[in-house]
Amino acid sequence: MFLVILLFLKVPTPNTPVAAGLRAIDWTGSLLIVGSALMILLGLEFGDVTHPWSSATVICLLVFGVTVLGIFIVNEWRFAINPVIPLRLFSNRSSIAAYVVYSCNFYVLIGLSYYLPLYSQSVLGADALTSGIHLIPLIVSSSLAAACTGAFIQMTGIYLPIMYLAQVMLTLGAGLFINLHYGEGITKLIIFEVIVGIGVGMNLEPPLLAALAAATELDTAAVNGTMSFIRSIATSIAIVLGGVIFQNRMNAANDGLVDQLGPQIAGNFTGSQALASFGLIETLPSEQQTAVRQVYFGSLRAVWIMVSGPKWEPPNTKLMLPSPVCCRRRHIPDVELVRPRLPSQWRDERCSARGRSCENGAKPTASTATERPDHGTSQSRNVDPIKLVRFVARQRRRGMISWQIEKTYM
Repeated sequence: MFLVILLFLKVPTPNTPVAAGLRAIDWTGSLLIVGSALMILLGLEFGDVTHPWSSATVICLLVFGVTVLGIFIVNEWRFAINPVIPLRLFSNRSSIAAYVVYSCNFYVLIGLSYYLPLYSQSVLGADALTSGIHLIPLIVSSSLAAACTGAFIQMTGIYLPIMYLAQVMLTLGAGLFINLHYGEGITKLIIFEVIVGIGVGMNLEPPLLAALAAATELDTAAVNGTMSFIRSIATSIAIVLGGVIFQNRMNAANDGLVDQLGPQIAGNFTGSQALASFGLIETLPSEQQTAVRQVYFGSLRAVWIMVSGPKWEPPNTKLMLPSPVCCRRRHIPDVELVRPRLPSQWRDERCSARGRSCENGAKPTASTATERPDHGTSQSRNVDPIKLVRFVARQRRRGMISWQIEKTYM
């Protein structure tokens, strides 16, 4: 695949020098966001597993991780010329809702995909190959739903109703995993996976389209990069939080296993050992197997609650986190981007609007005299994109430039 991309993918480049391209990268912002994410994830990973929640290690990791995240936001807002995550992408409710829906979508998908094989092997007694087969309904249903959704959007341009329907399916399917009971077959498990897969697949493309519809044409790459970063963070949080919850529940239930299995055998199923010791269940007598599988079932049930938590709305509250209700765009818009104007253009427009002679001595024509001064000119210029981005970023910080977008809805 790498060779095919290297040989056949032709991406037009502005022939920017390597040194200029490296200087344009937001190295400070990249280091800050990576450091913040690492500290927060390590703090969650160590909490009550390697170190107690009240330990200095966990507290320092979480506190400094949040602090560095705040410094990153200030850097992107005030100092970065070409920010790695432009804060203007989060300037309206539609964009924020799209990013939240997209992150929660992968939060659920990866959370279930990571811990369902453990459920199959530790609770249902399946081997590694069979546990992989148990994931097929989730994978196939999400793939087919994504393909059908993409075809529907391409034909109609409508995506917001799909987001509503996908959230209903995703919430229903993830919540139904809590309804699983110990000793049941895989029939309900397959049905629940299909429901979740349909919800996940239907929400793979619409959030990205909603974010792109609310952004400018020049922000297309930034939107895609931000979506990928948020997706990675959401999947990491799902795995880390799931592991913390699972290990804590196994530790809490280990005292009961000590009474039935003895301290030596029960020590293999503590929180730090449980993820790697489920293969030992088959070597135990039948009664002890049942006791261990029930503990695994209860611990994984807490993980299902964690996965379905971001979409659950408690009674009499307004905490529906990934609701697409804030997305206002129902169709894919046709976007025309008007380039930012340079100071010379502002002067020409002002003298044209006042009916005076322009700098070159020519009288303004009727078309230029009546031209709206806030729209600038539509002539394209061959400029270095790196210089353009830097110039626009400086002028935006000074309040001298604003992006102008004309959108015509289908």
